[in-house]
Amino acid sequence: SGRSDLSDAIFGYVGKDQSQLKGRVSIGHAFSKNAIPSTTPAVEVLSGPKASYYPNYIRQKTNGDGTISSSYATFMKSEAEISGWKRYPVHQDGIESNPLPEHTKSGKILTKFLPLQTGAEFTCSIHYHNLRPMELGALLSALTFHGSDGSFHSIGMGKPLGYGKMEVDVLNSNELDLAARLGEFEAYMNASIPVTWNTSPQVTELLTTSQDGDDSVLSYMKLQEHSDAKKKQDKSRKPKPQEALDLYSTITGRKATVPGYCDEAGIEKMRVLIAEESTSIQHHREITEVVAAERSSTKESLRQPFNEWKQSLLEQLAARRAALKEAEREAQNQEWELENEQRKKREMEVAKQTGLSLDAVNPSKRDAFDLVTKAVEEYARFRNGVNSSQLKKQFQGQYLAESDIPALQEAIVAIYRNLAQRNKKKWDAPQAKNHILKKVIEWIGEEEAMKIWKNLN
Repeated sequence: SGRSDLSDAIFGYVGKDQSQLKGRVSIGHAFSKNAIPSTTPAVEVLSGPKASYYPNYIRQKTNGDGTISSSYATFMKSEAEISGWKRYPVHQDGIESNPLPEHTKSGKILTKFLPLQTGAEFTCSIHYHNLRPMELGALLSALTFHGSDGSFHSIGMGKPLGYGKMEVDVLNSNELDLAARLGEFEAYMNASIPVTWNTSPQVTELLTTSQDGDDSVLSYMKLQEHSDAKKKQDKSRKPKPQEALDLYSTITGRKATVPGYCDEAGIEKMRVLIAEESTSIQHHREITEVVAAERSSTKESLRQPFNEWKQSLLEQLAARRAALKEAEREAQNQEWELENEQRKKREMEVAKQTGLSLDAVNPSKRDAFDLVTKAVEEYARFRNGVNSSQLKKQFQGQYLAESDIPALQEAIVAIYRNLAQRNKKKWDAPQAKNHILKKVIEWIGEEEAMKIWKNLN
């Protein structure tokens, strides 16, 4: 149903949906001054219950003697019902051993542990905060089996063999007024459920299993007994009664009685209190729902102008960011242009000071003139501070200075003289068809270029 129960309210919880409730009870560590471990480890087979064994786990309609007349109810049937909570009854006559079965060679199913000797006493403190008297009664009822004498808890390992049998004493029970607290819890339970809590099957069976009984009915099933239990025929192939686990009180023929600490007047008083609190809770829930609805309505009415204002701020922020980005880009461009301009000036100064140098060109190589072309145009760009396209547009007819002509002439003459006879035809062609001459004319003008060509031979 999603509602918290009494144990959730007392001890708190952390739900799967991350819902949380802080507990109001804190149980401290238990310390002992007389606990003595056994000198010899116990070695036992501690076979755990198997949920697949439906004669025990599924509630069966028994005849009162551990047998059923009809077929087994199994997990496959829609009306199947879980028998209840698993609990090992306490032993009366101490510890029972469960050794390795005969003809079993592997010891993997054995468990070795070191139990404490009988008589160990432990003391711990339980702190609680803001518990109602009824809730304190619930805690005390759980510790003392509702004030029942001769009832024992089972803790730790080896419970089915009788280990872990423990009795709890509340040392300050008089200070807490134990009987009154138990009465308030009992009244609450009887006022909240449609049956008498003290005599309900669940409480009766719990108390019965916590008190000394007949140890002969508490032995482990043998492997063969486990195998034969679900067979429909005995060894002579005659039909045999099918067996199932009955209630512990039915098996032992003994049913424990839960003490009573309240009367009908106390139960009626608790019913009135529960009704008043239910009305208060319902009223509080209705007020909470009204407040939540009003809050939701107010929030919805404010949402549209808030969203518009928010959108306006976001647009302003985006525009501001864009303006800052554009300003940053403009500043970077200006910085780059300034650096580029300064670089060009440095290159121009260097080019003017050094002049055209073609010493690195080897006149005997086939691509010598291409290398001269590359060197001349690179030098011209640096000297004039322009790129290649600007160079051709702004300096049509003369890239180079008059002082650069001797170096160019020397390089061209050297290249021509190293040419094979068949290659000189290109250089000797008429001006209209002489691409090499046209290139030189672009660099230094037609007059100076023709002077160089007249001196080639």
